[in-house]
Order: sequence, then C-alpha cells, then structure tokens
Amino acid sequence: MRLGFFSLALAASLCCSIVGQTSQEFAKKYPATTFLEIRPDVLMKADYNSSGEVCSIVLQPNHFSVAEKTAFIGNSSIDLLNLMPILDELAPPETRQGPGTSDGWITGGGMQLGSFSFTNIRINIKRTFGVKTRRTIPKDAGQNSNLVDYLNSFGSPEVVVIRWLKRDGCTDFAELPR
Repeated sequence: MRLGFFSLALAASLCCSIVGQTSQEFAKKYPATTFLEIRPDVLMKADYNSSGEVCSIVLQPNHFSVAEKTAFIGNSSIDLLNLMPILDELAPPETRQGPGTSDGWITGGGMQLGSFSFTNIRINIKRTFGVKTRRTIPKDAGQNSNLVDYLNSFGSPEVVVIRWLKRDGCTDFAELPR
C-alpha cells in the first residue's frame, strides 16, 4: 500500500514538473508590462507616445506586497482620500486646464463607468456596486471642487485611467469609431 502511494506521489510530482511553465515560456507567450508602486496600495501603468510623453496612466489597487514578496487581499478599490493627491501629482491642475465637467456615467452589469473631462485630459473611472466608500474627500483636499464633488458622488474606484487628449501619437479612445 505504501509503495503504491509513493509511486503515485512520485508520478504526480514528475508530471507537474514536466507540465510546469518557465519564465522563458511565459515571456514568449505574453508581452511584458511594467507597473510602478506609487503608493503601498496603488499601482500605476503608463503608456507613452514615440516622443516619450505620457499618453495614459492606469491606476489600480495593489494586491501584492513588493517589500514582503507576498500576495494579499487588500482593498478592492482605491481610497478616495488617497486618490485626489495622486491625481494632483500625476496630472497637476495646471496641465489639466479648465474647471472640468462630468461626462456622466453608464450603469449596468453590476458596475459603473464614469468620465470627467478637462481641456487636456480625461479621467475614466470604473467601480463595482457594493464597493462605494463612506469616506469622502474634504472640499479643500483638491484644487478642483468640481472633480472632488464628482469623485465623492461616484465612490471608490477600482480602476482610474488618465488620458492626455492633445498629445501627438496618443489615441483618445472616446474618438474611436464604434
């Protein structure tokens, strides 16, 4: 009986080591991408035009601790109190231009997609129902009260995309044919 169990365990371990994928196999199969940990709980991915200017930035919650090299189930959304300073840092008010206006939001399938536009950038937000935070951004936390009001009404986002609208080589996905 022990010999049968040992043989089965040995066969299973050999099978798994043969079937397991290597980093080289993953690299051939999937394109590499880089995320930057801009806060302990927020990751950023940037896309650039051929001149090296930022075209878009994607923000999402971090589910992996780089320092501790461990996965964890953290927040499934970005805390609103952290979001405004991040937006001011990545897309400063002077580069946004204008007071900004809500483009509204679409609701369906258990989620909301929202958009807020300035002259030079558009901020797209996605959240799932049930994730809305009770914390809100104080009125004096950002330099744009329209954006603060919009974010407070929307709730904690799971994904935020900042797109630059008037840069050569950058595509505004809102202008693509549907």
